[in-house]
Amino acid sequence: MELDSIKLRHLQPYYNIKVSLTLTKYIGTWPPVLEPYRSIYFFYTFLSFIFILGIYLTVQTVNLFVIWGNIELMIATTFLLMTNSIHAYKVFVILKNQKRIQVLLDKLSTVNYYSNQDKYERVFTYYAWQGLLHHAAYQSFGTVAVSCWGATPIADAIAGNTRRLPMEAWYPYDTKKSPAFEITSGHQAVAVIIACFHNIGMDTLITGLMNAACCQLEIIKQNLKNIDLEFGDYCVVEKNEKDFLNKQINRIIEHSNEIHDFVKEIEDIFGIAILLQLTANCLIICISAFHVTQMTVFIPVEFFGMMVYLCCMTYQIFIYCYHGNELELQSASIGTAAFSGHWWKFHKSYNRSLGLLITRFNKSIIFTVGPLMKLSLQLFVGILRMSYSFFTLLKSSTN
Repeated sequence: MELDSIKLRHLQPYYNIKVSLTLTKYIGTWPPVLEPYRSIYFFYTFLSFIFILGIYLTVQTVNLFVIWGNIELMIATTFLLMTNSIHAYKVFVILKNQKRIQVLLDKLSTVNYYSNQDKYERVFTYYAWQGLLHHAAYQSFGTVAVSCWGATPIADAIAGNTRRLPMEAWYPYDTKKSPAFEITSGHQAVAVIIACFHNIGMDTLITGLMNAACCQLEIIKQNLKNIDLEFGDYCVVEKNEKDFLNKQINRIIEHSNEIHDFVKEIEDIFGIAILLQLTANCLIICISAFHVTQMTVFIPVEFFGMMVYLCCMTYQIFIYCYHGNELELQSASIGTAAFSGHWWKFHKSYNRSLGLLITRFNKSIIFTVGPLMKLSLQLFVGILRMSYSFFTLLKSSTN
């Protein structure tokens, strides 16, 4: 794909990461470095966590024991409890590894990652837009789903049904009486919307770092193709040409090694969280689909919310698998890009270094989560198939 021919409005390099980081910071998961602001921010983090996750995790867990044995009610509670539990774990991972993540973010401003931004403006813009479009699609699914859940009490009131909270949970008071019902419903609706933005911000921060690595691999490919165009055809003496080319190919090799380490650091920090998220989503899709089939009272808002939630959980799997797949494809095409340049015009030492680079990328960069699971579109399809298998098993066991 020729990125130069793509017409997209200019965006700053890695703008999509800045959007995700801003969401994460304002909702309480990116404390400042300096004291005393850091201590004050951690207090805000605690209050934010309790409001959007702590209270709900507690009442959902207790509710699971209260309704134990009622399969339909247990399923209605379990899929949201799983979502919130993984959300809480990702908060812990980001807070624990903030310094390591900041090092990755700082690298994106160094010479190798940020140089030639005018020359490769189309490349930076393309990947920034790609990250933003994934964020927008994911955010749209999530916002519509949680908005429908938040509107459930209003829909019940219009239909004349019994009072019902947006989400099943146990509280140590009668939630059907006023003003307890209004306060609890309001808390659930607001908390789940904020949690949606927060969770998506963290997911797109992780995939945004993977997107940045893909962007850098594309720049390496462009540099390999155009290295002689930077120098010009025999415009200076041969010795200066040789020194220039050696310097350029060595910089490209150094850059490629940095990208490899960059990806492995993302994998080391977030690998377990991604694995848990994919595993949970496989079960959540199954349970959510089963919950839809068990609805005895058809409420359009609730039904539509559940269907969009299924799309949201599917898309959450997709963005991880897509970016993992892109990393593998981009790194696998480094060798082809190297042969697309004018290597035959250059001296032996340059070609020797180029051969080492090609040999290095004979083994693609593979983003693995867990011992054997690699992020790819094949994994995405496999998770959906497994989720459908669980659904049919659950459906047949309750008939």
